[in-house]
Amino acid sequence: MKSKTVSMIVALAVIFGGFGKPLANSSVDYLKSQILTDWSVITLSATNSLDGVNLGILETDPGQTPTDIERKILARSAAGANSDRLVSRLSGYFNGTEIANPAVPGLLSDDIFGVLALSSANARPEIRAALADFIKAGQNPNGGWSHFVDGQPNSDFTAMAIMALISAGENSNSDTINRGFAFLEQCDTGAGFSHFSGQGADAYSTSWVVPAYRAANKPLPSGAAEYLAAFMENNGSFDNSTVLTAHALIALNSKYYPVIGQATIPPPADTESPAQESNPVNERQIFVTIHGPSGIIHQGNISGAANALETITKSGIAHQTRNTPFGIYIQSIAGIAESGLNGWMYTVNGGKPGISTAHYALSANDQVVWFYGGPNDTGPGTENINANLPAGEQTSASVLLSAEITNPIPSSSETAEATANPNRPPIIIFGVDTSSVNFGQLRPGDNSPARPVKLTNSGNVNLDVTTALSNADPLFHQGLYIESNKSSTFLSGYCTPQEGYIEPFIPAASCGVFWKVLDKWSSFSAPVNAHSEKNVNLSLRVPSDFQSLGHKNGTLIFWATAK
Repeated sequence: MKSKTVSMIVALAVIFGGFGKPLANSSVDYLKSQILTDWSVITLSATNSLDGVNLGILETDPGQTPTDIERKILARSAAGANSDRLVSRLSGYFNGTEIANPAVPGLLSDDIFGVLALSSANARPEIRAALADFIKAGQNPNGGWSHFVDGQPNSDFTAMAIMALISAGENSNSDTINRGFAFLEQCDTGAGFSHFSGQGADAYSTSWVVPAYRAANKPLPSGAAEYLAAFMENNGSFDNSTVLTAHALIALNSKYYPVIGQATIPPPADTESPAQESNPVNERQIFVTIHGPSGIIHQGNISGAANALETITKSGIAHQTRNTPFGIYIQSIAGIAESGLNGWMYTVNGGKPGISTAHYALSANDQVVWFYGGPNDTGPGTENINANLPAGEQTSASVLLSAEITNPIPSSSETAEATANPNRPPIIIFGVDTSSVNFGQLRPGDNSPARPVKLTNSGNVNLDVTTALSNADPLFHQGLYIESNKSSTFLSGYCTPQEGYIEPFIPAASCGVFWKVLDKWSSFSAPVNAHSEKNVNLSLRVPSDFQSLGHKNGTLIFWATAK
């Protein structure tokens, strides 16, 4: 019997850029005839072509990664929709300096798109200013920017960083901006722009770069528009790609990011209520109670708390926090710190949320209760969520995955109440240490860096852990691998990785090396003993002939079965 399933959503952002001929009705018709995406909404708004378009996509949940939230904010702003709740969720990832995704440290792209998203929503100017400083600090000496803080600069993210900084108030003739354009000039081939300096022209990169020139009101280098025009097909698409068509039309219509629409679209009823429209965040009243071990420490209304974390940070009560793979954790309130299995937890309107306090967006008149207790304490109005299962039954945990594929180049785990008591009934309490994994920027033929995930068995029975994919794109069926450091093999005579293996960790003579063994997700099996942890690494291999564009989704489930 499978007692519960928690999905692991695998979201790959596949973004290629490009240009074509000047806007024609056939290009707009092509976008409208395809499955609508957030990028399509942005482009259709920029070209005043949203009439008759079903904008239900704007009401869908964007996912948990910052870049997914940022893209949805950009789309909603382009259509003139309110994004207060999404802005609150995104703000929960801000650590005072950058948008911090614990699953993928060192990203710069989420800060760049974070500024664009917040600028499009005209929200959180203090966060925009801090992110702009972080982006400027991440500029490479050659003037460019990368997907990662220390990555190799490329034209795509340099262009987006320029537009982000200008949207945050940077002068388009500042030294920072001019250095960025100096890098872009190194990528100018005389026709289109290359992704990396010294390479051939690339339509996808060109589609990002041209809007940067528009945003800065700088003359567009000759040949770029003509180069893009060559990619327009008879059906109005650009290279038969919805993504490329959307980006190309922005560029060829002298538009740039962020696109801000004029329409007035009501917020979705299930996430942004009309009451919140007339009750701005700074005026909202949240009733907060803080229960300590010996009684109530504080009780009363707090104004302006956008998320559960701010009910503490805005209360004036002494507290300490720390970053964890799940977000910011309150480790002490009023001098009362976590101890052993006991610590601070919270409920909202009687329910115990399953996400970090900084990621839980509040509504007006919500009631937040902080309480001190153990992992099985549910607080007022909540239920025990641990799985108390007999041996032989199962539970599961999940991780959100994402990757960004660009064009080719020529749970928190719950702490157990279990003890060493031999008379205690069998209990399965299984989890993973992260809610999302981002494989970074990949291209066809690339192998992603290994992304660590920790499997934790906090129960009192030994577990066998396997994996399954559900509703997953073929990319993940083909290219998702899991390495558990369980074995190694000496391959004599091989100087390059072979199928099923990843990079060598012990070099040997004559090209023979020890390779860490990779399991295809479908073959993965690993024991995790009671009260123990196991580290595994997820890797994604993008086939060299991979051509399917767009966002790829799927569910990867870690199944834990009691022995």
